[in-house]
Amino acid sequence: VRDLLVRYREAGGTIRGKTGWGTQADGTDIGWLVGWVERERPHRQGRGTVAVFAMQVRPPRETAPGRRPFDMIAARRAIVRGILTTEDWLDALY
Repeated sequence: VRDLLVRYREAGGTIRGKTGWGTQADGTDIGWLVGWVERERPHRQGRGTVAVFAMQVRPPRETAPGRRPFDMIAARRAIVRGILTTEDWLDALY
């Protein structure tokens, strides 16, 4: 089961978890990603090699003229990757 939950293999670690996407009673979308990250080496602040997380995202109510529609799948990945990189659980891409 653990191997089935691989969402992304990133620089410095692997993100595993379960995604979801639904519609609320008012018609707005809601997405989530719940899981954990496994680092290839221990965290520099002695936090081990595993961290758990839960993230929820709601798209903007309207798309501005000339802009692409909101991409829930890309948004979930970008948000989680950004936070885990900032917190030093993944390596920066640059």
